[in-house]
Amino acid sequence: MASEDEISPKLISSTVQLTLHDAQPSQAELLPPELWELIFRPLSAAELLPIRRTCRRWLDIVTNSPALLAKFSIRIEGSLVLNRTVDLSNVLPAAKVYIGGIRITQLDSWWPGLAKRLVALTLDNCELTLPTLSAMLAQTSNLRKLKLNSIRSFERCELEQVNFQLDKLEKLAVGWVDYEGILEFCIKLCGPRLKTFHVHGVLMEEQMELRIIQFMEAAQDSLEYIALCPTGRLLEKISTLKRLKLKRIQFGKCDFSTDQLVEFCRTNPTIEYVQILELSLSSETLNAIGSHLPTLRRLWVTCKQERTIVPTFLRHMKGLKFLFLYGTYYTDQTLDFTGYEAPFLEELVLKVAACDDSAVSVNVTKECCDRGIKLGYDIYA
Repeated sequence: MASEDEISPKLISSTVQLTLHDAQPSQAELLPPELWELIFRPLSAAELLPIRRTCRRWLDIVTNSPALLAKFSIRIEGSLVLNRTVDLSNVLPAAKVYIGGIRITQLDSWWPGLAKRLVALTLDNCELTLPTLSAMLAQTSNLRKLKLNSIRSFERCELEQVNFQLDKLEKLAVGWVDYEGILEFCIKLCGPRLKTFHVHGVLMEEQMELRIIQFMEAAQDSLEYIALCPTGRLLEKISTLKRLKLKRIQFGKCDFSTDQLVEFCRTNPTIEYVQILELSLSSETLNAIGSHLPTLRRLWVTCKQERTIVPTFLRHMKGLKFLFLYGTYYTDQTLDFTGYEAPFLEELVLKVAACDDSAVSVNVTKECCDRGIKLGYDIYA
């Protein structure tokens, strides 16, 4: 009789045969990853989640596909402290991560697994030092979108030399960040692909304006979209950037005159999308803006008129496709397009103030309706 350490020949023979039989790949296993990616692509994140948990191969296919991974996002929020004791190893990778209301002190145990394939990162109302932020971003080589909002430090630390760059970063939004040198840090951080720059929640003093100009000067070869609350002085300084080719502007809490806005448009004729908040513009101003922006496609403004709005400015905006008229208009407002049709206008939206819950009647001329223009009403009390 064979000892416990010995295996009978019959058992070996049976085991080998069974192993060889089971080793035959299934039809599903024979499909290449690229084909599985095409099969999975129409599915939503909710539908892909059980697929990721089915087997290691499908998990790897989804994780290694930028198109599929982009469907997944992770939210980490609450009264937590992210330090070396935190374990997120059971969290599946995602392309987008939101971290809100968190204090971050250490990264080693939880961050590397999330950072590797990260495309978009939002830090909102978080506490961390600038060196910790730098160490986080140094591990996100694939990052394309970064939003820093209401960030504060729980202690003052000097930032050491930044020895990396986010070469794939395309969008940067900074607001209410309690780091004195945040824009200088971002200048070193941003690579040659940055297209969008948002900055808000900062006091536009001369020193801050200088930092914004320095940032935009460094990024002017790729920058296309800026969103900020500028002063007239800042607009004048931006206009001196000779290589800057803006396509979109969004200005809020305006501290500049209409003349300064018109001059800014004159010196930046490549702008295609204009959004001006909290500043009413006359037809004369809009006429001037339209004449300076030959490729204007989208316009979002408050029009300074009463009762009947006659958009004479459209004669200077032949390529306009989208028009959003924002403001406190009358409930019996009339928009008269007679003689001023924009040949390519596809959508018109009016933001209308309603004094009560009764139906709001906004009249648009027959000429506008006959064009098949999509009409929308944003009604508020």
